[in-house]
Amino acid sequence: MDTNAAFQAAVNILEKASINVKGLNQDCRVHIMAFTPEGDSGEMFVPVYWVDWTLPEQEGHGSTASVELFLPDKTIRQLRVEDAKYILRPPIVFTNLAELLSQTNTPPR
Repeated sequence: MDTNAAFQAAVNILEKASINVKGLNQDCRVHIMAFTPEGDSGEMFVPVYWVDWTLPEQEGHGSTASVELFLPDKTIRQLRVEDAKYILRPPIVFTNLAELLSQTNTPPR
């Protein structure tokens, strides 16, 4: 089990996604967990890690950002950022939102 490698991989993933990791590290506590099918005291683990950044006032009530990854090849299984102030890239702008929302999956009659 290598929680340091999991943390570094999660940081690299977030930085490539234009997330303010420096701000997350300043504001939040980091929690790193690995999948241990035998429980916390078991000897076996699967190299799937959850790296969560949680604001102190949110402890036990969700995270501000999280990355779930499979470490051997650094496959992203899930990435979430719940507070937009940590997202550095500009928001997506839809120029045809009305058209997109008017489309349905209903088959024609």
